[in-house]
Amino acid sequence: MTIGEAKVLITSEAFYPRKVELWRGEIASLEHVLLTDCSSNLPSGTEDLAAALDAAPDSFETVWTGPEDMALVEGSLLPRREAWSLSSTSPVSLMPNGPPS
Repeated sequence: MTIGEAKVLITSEAFYPRKVELWRGEIASLEHVLLTDCSSNLPSGTEDLAAALDAAPDSFETVWTGPEDMALVEGSLLPRREAWSLSSTSPVSLMPNGPPS
């Protein structure tokens, strides 16, 4: 998470205090921790993922990425140009030349 400068982490409310809460402050880039399976008493500094999704707009504008932007592909963080060269069966769809004209 530190190498990729993660901004968002999604985990369960049960897992958070055991595995995340102790080192969360060490990741300076981490802006949001979204929790699944939430109770009514969320740990400080976390958000309920279901509530955040319910509050989100129904549509959004696509953000185009460049060849040096990082992409998470099957657990590996790669520059997008390298991710593009992976097998076409990869679950990630990337556009090597940006958006269509």
